[in-house]
Amino acid sequence: MKKSTPKSILLVGHHAFDHAENIENNINKQFKLNYLTYKRKDPFDDLSSNKLLINDIEIDYNGSYDLNNLTLALSFIIEHDKKLINSDIIIGDPSELLFQAFSFARLKENPLFFKQNISRRLKIDNALNLFIYPMGMVCQDIRKEISNLIYVLKKHESKTFLLRKEEKDLDQILNNILHEIENNSIYEIEEKLEGLEHLTGKPKELFTD
Repeated sequence: MKKSTPKSILLVGHHAFDHAENIENNINKQFKLNYLTYKRKDPFDDLSSNKLLINDIEIDYNGSYDLNNLTLALSFIIEHDKKLINSDIIIGDPSELLFQAFSFARLKENPLFFKQNISRRLKIDNALNLFIYPMGMVCQDIRKEISNLIYVLKKHESKTFLLRKEEKDLDQILNNILHEIENNSIYEIEEKLEGLEHLTGKPKELFTD
């Protein structure tokens, strides 16, 4: 089996960013860490605006905080910032609209018509997607949105795994994955890491040298 060594990690959304300090303190220098987050405007400052943050760079965002508008904005942004779509590992909470919108944007999918583009030539997703166990799973609407996201990732044969761990245990499993994946593929470590659940992408048995 061919092994590829990830070089960059992207944290998308606030839930993932909560684990940035742990990752920075534990990853090997061969990994480059980036993050994408959303900052709401100051309600007491009429001159402030919503922001999309790429690392420390702030980009004004005046659209609504919904899947369609966020996807449109991110589609434009990633055309000018390739480090976001060239990430080897993408970590985020699938219940966050920002994470959903980024996934649709980087795979060039329209949130309104993603089930109508099956016949077109697809962009195959080479990134490893790691889902932090979603905080919003109790909401029925969120379950539907996550289901749509998984549909799109499956369509693009995206390697996607859920970290089925409580919040207090997330740092440890992230550390274990990032340590192991330096020399192994995700398919080689999935069975020996408790709490790593395969969602989409080809299982290791289908890969050949």
